[in-house]
Amino acid sequence: MQTPQPPDPNRQPRRPVPQHRPIIRSKINRRKGKDEVVDKMDRKLAAGADLVFSKIHEANTQKATGVLAYVFGYGLLTLLAVLGIGYFKITHPTKESEKVAFVEPVATMAQDFAKREFSADQYALYLSNLLVRYDNLPAKYRTGVPKFTPTEIYAKLKDLWPQLRAPTKDAIVQDLPGFAGHMEALQNQQAGY
Repeated sequence: MQTPQPPDPNRQPRRPVPQHRPIIRSKINRRKGKDEVVDKMDRKLAAGADLVFSKIHEANTQKATGVLAYVFGYGLLTLLAVLGIGYFKITHPTKESEKVAFVEPVATMAQDFAKREFSADQYALYLSNLLVRYDNLPAKYRTGVPKFTPTEIYAKLKDLWPQLRAPTKDAIVQDLPGFAGHMEALQNQQAGY
């Protein structure tokens, strides 16, 4: 037989084995254990999902709040701008002298010429003054911002040209040097050259 050996002084003592409850291996206990584990896992997952959904809801609420604040702020600024402009227009009405009034002096002169208020020579000189010396016109034709084109005036002068006296023609040619060439070309065209 073997003799017992003396204990080794360098060896660590053994830990005592814990006393376990006796494990009953019945199908009922296994099912209960599985059900408990599943229930615990289900509760943990549900709590985690609730946390995730609450964070998503919180983030969406913050976004919606930010968008609403932006829309409200923009609307408020727009309203203030509109009210400010309206208040300014009410308290600072446009003066009649500041309003721009366009006038058509050529049409007014043509009407006055048709009424025989002045001669063809005077009418032609007024037309040339529209292009060269606007300030020399009578005040009746300088009431606002004139609206005409040089082509319109040249057409009127062409129509008047045969009725004009020589000194008037010379004054117009002197005032409008480009018009002389235009009239010569027209006369040559009418003469058949």
